Amino acid sequence: MKLTIYILMGIIASLIAFLALGNTAIIIGFGIIIGVLSRGLYVLNEVNNRLKKHDFKLDKEKTAKEKYIEERNLDVQ
Repeated sequence: MKLTIYILMGIIASLIAFLALGNTAIIIGFGIIIGVLSRGLYVLNEVNNRLKKHDFKLDKEKTAKEKYIEERNLDVQ
């Protein structure tokens, strides 16, 4: 629901900007949209890279725990 309101507000704001600035408003609007999309992709890439590193650490800890449990079980037997 909030997204729809934001879309409508954006349409109204772009209409006002187009009436005030003419074709310049279109160029500015596309620049803003492309800038926001580029930044969003950059942030998603950073999050993905950090999650990959985090998963690797978890796997390393998991294998260390499994190895410890196996060694402990062998010592008991």
